[in-house]
Amino acid sequence: MLSEERILSVATSLLEDVGAEQLTMRRIAVELGVDPMSIYNYVDNKEALLNGLARQFLEKLDIVEPSGDLRADILAQANAFRRAAAQRPRTVTLLMTRELGSIAGLSTQDAALGVLRDAGLSAEQAVRGFRTIFAFLVGTVLREASVGPTFSGQNLGGLHNRRAELKAAGLPHTAEAVDELAVCDHNAEFDFGMGLIIRGLEDLVRENHSRPAKDRRPS
Repeated sequence: MLSEERILSVATSLLEDVGAEQLTMRRIAVELGVDPMSIYNYVDNKEALLNGLARQFLEKLDIVEPSGDLRADILAQANAFRRAAAQRPRTVTLLMTRELGSIAGLSTQDAALGVLRDAGLSAEQAVRGFRTIFAFLVGTVLREASVGPTFSGQNLGGLHNRRAELKAAGLPHTAEAVDELAVCDHNAEFDFGMGLIIRGLEDLVRENHSRPAKDRRPS
C-alpha cells in the first residue's frame, strides 16, 4: 500500500544510489511499481520530498539522554549522528539546505542546544557551538563516505617519494608532512577534531563562570 513513509523509504535508497540531481518522481514510481502521479497524493513536489527525507533522517536519530558531563554528552550525540550518517551520507547533505519545520525533526537540535546551555553557554554561544559541531560532523561524514584525492590520505602518485620535488617547488611544509598526508585514520581524525571543538567550548564555559555576574552574556 502506498504511503508517505514508503515513498520516503524508497526515495532514500535511490538518493544514496544516484544523488539528488538524478532523483525523480518517475524513478521513485518505477521502484514502487505505481503511476508517477499517484506519488503527488502524498508529496507535493520534489522540494517537499527532499525536505521530507531530511526531516525523516533527523526524526530517526537516537536522542541521547544527557549525563551533565559536557564532553561525554557532546561525544555521545556526535557519535550517534556519525553512525546514522555513515549509512546515508547523501541524505545528510540535505540537512544543510532543507526546511526542517517539524517538531520531531527539531528535537535533535534542541537536545544538542540543551547540553550546551546546561553547561553554562549563552544562547548565542550555544547556537554557534552547535553549528560548528554540525559543520564538522557533516564534513567528516562526506569525507569518510566519498573522499577525494586532495585531502583523502590516498597516496596518489607516491606522494611520500616526492619529498625532494616538493621542497624544490617551495612547499617545505607539505614536504615535511608527506608521510602524514599519505594516510588518513578516520577515527583518529574524528577524535582529534572533536577534541579541539570540545576544548574550545569548555574554555568558553570556564570564561563565562569566571566573569562577574553583571558582565556575563544574557541567557
